[in-house]
Amino acid sequence: MEENKRVYTDIELNDMDFLDSLTLEKKQRTKGLISAVLLTGLGLFVYFVPVNVGGSSQNLFGWLWDTLMAWTGVYGLWFSCLLMVLNTIGCFVGKFASKPGTWLHKLYDGDSKIHPFLYLIGTVYMVIFMFDYQFAWFTGPEFIVSPDVGGTIIEGFIPSFLWVIPLGALTLPLLLNYGGIDFFGTLLEPIMRKAYRVPGKSAVDAISSFFASSSVAVLITNNLYRSRVYTEREAVIITTGFSAVSVGFASVVINTAGLGDDFTGIYFVSMLIAFLITFICCRIPPITWKRNVYVDGAEQTDEDRKKTYTDGVGTFSRAVSRAAKKGALSENYFTCAKAAVVEALPIVPKVLTFATAAGVSCLILTIYTPIFEWIGLIFKPLLVLLGVEMPELVGSALFTGLGEMYLPVLMIKSNVDVLSAGTRFFVATVSIVQMIFFSETASIQLGLKMPVKWWELVVIFFERTIIAIPITAIFMHILY
Repeated sequence: MEENKRVYTDIELNDMDFLDSLTLEKKQRTKGLISAVLLTGLGLFVYFVPVNVGGSSQNLFGWLWDTLMAWTGVYGLWFSCLLMVLNTIGCFVGKFASKPGTWLHKLYDGDSKIHPFLYLIGTVYMVIFMFDYQFAWFTGPEFIVSPDVGGTIIEGFIPSFLWVIPLGALTLPLLLNYGGIDFFGTLLEPIMRKAYRVPGKSAVDAISSFFASSSVAVLITNNLYRSRVYTEREAVIITTGFSAVSVGFASVVINTAGLGDDFTGIYFVSMLIAFLITFICCRIPPITWKRNVYVDGAEQTDEDRKKTYTDGVGTFSRAVSRAAKKGALSENYFTCAKAAVVEALPIVPKVLTFATAAGVSCLILTIYTPIFEWIGLIFKPLLVLLGVEMPELVGSALFTGLGEMYLPVLMIKSNVDVLSAGTRFFVATVSIVQMIFFSETASIQLGLKMPVKWWELVVIFFERTIIAIPITAIFMHILY
């Protein structure tokens, strides 16, 4: 039909009622199905199919990511440092000196007045670390440049943040724009909506985090939130409940706990516990305080959430129809990828700077202050009641996960030989299901300006941890 030859916006094509109202000619439907199968299949291959490169098996996205980081090496760190310095200067000028309407003012108009100072903190951390890292004549403060703090955040995570956003912008359109996510989302809608109060498409976010990374899952959610697929509440549920660490990183955690032989069982038990926790957390504050409105301010009604169809079309047929329409009517891949990259590049310096400020600050608090030891003492009676060994050590270890999810097992590493397998399982599993840590997922959410505040992330972290403790203890006693 002539109507279907015009270019539709992402928001129009992500409106299922609008998509269902369109009619394709037979040729268009065939072309759309071919596009949906081929392009989505390529996206699935990039993110979910392991390939053997150099003797190691990982998905193509992970290989590209690792290759870019290896190629850039220390130059990537210096480039990140330059971006952060420019971002901080630009934010101060854009917020406090630029005239309204100028490009610099527009770039930072969405930042709060505290953002320039947070960026400044992150940039100071980065400059100090890089000078200590590169120049023998300069020695930075140990609490910033030590391997456990600056080494973990700046050397360990910043190079990955530098590349994950632009690389994701290039590859995510394959998953999001050509019908695959609509197909799976339509099939899974009844399950995800009833259990977690989110659309079926969120299952793709969860799967991507397992096989790619939690950063990729947050990027997918942000993309769909900005495209008016998720409401504020749905976006927060998904990023705090389904952005799990990847299989690869979980294996590092489990091996550090000395339980590598039980990896498969522990990982799937962890995912089961994570989904149980999300089932509870999506029904309590602060998540329930989030508005059911889209990014443009339009409200999602009860009818939208409980929508039923009376047109006689089955769920599978509807899923195929939606995939065909998206495949036929979306713009070509190069146009979508170019638009995604243009939108993503200004975000990179902000995420790098914010992640450094938040991640390093959290690890300083974790390692150089007794705050998490005090929190651990609060939960000692519960851990004793649940039969967890060395409750003081375990209690303080669990809550260090707020800074970095690897820290809890790192805290017990020196005691692996004396702790029982059950206790090590307990610490490793809780650290995996906490989901929120400021060295990565929390910082990316805040850097992308998703509809969640830093204190809400802290509250959700503690909620997830407190709920996880008794559930994981039950599994500990059953399995060990």
